[in-house]
Amino acid sequence: MADVERRLVREIDRSQFECRTDGAYGTKLILPPGICSNFKNQKGQSLPFSEFNLSQETNQAIREAGFTKPTPIQQKALPHVLAGKDVMGQAETGTGKTIAFILPIIEKIDSQRVSPQALVLSPTRELAHQIKEQFEHFATARKLRVSLVIGGEDMSEQILDLR
Repeated sequence: MADVERRLVREIDRSQFECRTDGAYGTKLILPPGICSNFKNQKGQSLPFSEFNLSQETNQAIREAGFTKPTPIQQKALPHVLAGKDVMGQAETGTGKTIAFILPIIEKIDSQRVSPQALVLSPTRELAHQIKEQFEHFATARKLRVSLVIGGEDMSEQILDLR
């Protein structure tokens, strides 16, 4: 168990959560008890993105990005995050964690409102830029705006971008 995970586990009451590991990519998902399931069809196959009740625009953006089926972390996290549940996931680099939280955020945003509706915090500038790129790809289909606010840059331009 990584040091960060040990700290998180100490800070939360373990009796309130259960952890499921499927072994694929070292994927772990920590959820409140009683809501874990495999999200597979009757033949034991992973569900395609189209089965997650995402908007047509989001499904089109997924196809345009070349994704055909969710990765294990996406398969496990998407239903819970879309249902408004808190999820803590851990998986290797490149397994689609960003998309696992971006898609539900995009689905929940009201495109008619012009005020900021979501905030994603990132520990590094590089990761912040990567997250913004992913958001832009999927948010464009729903005509949503994405802004990047980072320290050490001209704040007046960033404030204007948020308006």
